[in-house]
Amino acid sequence: SSVPALEAAQAARRQGADASEAFHFGVFRAFLVENRDVSDRTILEEIALNCGLDLHRFRVDLNDPTVKETVYAEHLEAVDQYQVEAVPTIIIGEERIEGAAPPAIYQAALAGLV
Repeated sequence: SSVPALEAAQAARRQGADASEAFHFGVFRAFLVENRDVSDRTILEEIALNCGLDLHRFRVDLNDPTVKETVYAEHLEAVDQYQVEAVPTIIIGEERIEGAAPPAIYQAALAGLV
């Protein structure tokens, strides 16, 4: 399940934009490059520590029930407001890109904004 990683990302967000970004890329590196289980809380805590997050605060925030509520609220918003059915779904202007796509697709969508 991706829910634990999404909850951890919400907890990391509470430590500011830099911490959030570092954690975001740390989770992707762990999952995609290192083939680690980012649904495992121990691994998520290790990523947080390696990204310079305050581990105590991260744990406290991760246990806050509003973190899970936020994850589910964002999911419902994506489904209800944007009709998201695939991950990833990227919306650039009026362009909707679902699933994995080559960089040229994103570049063309961005070029259409100018």
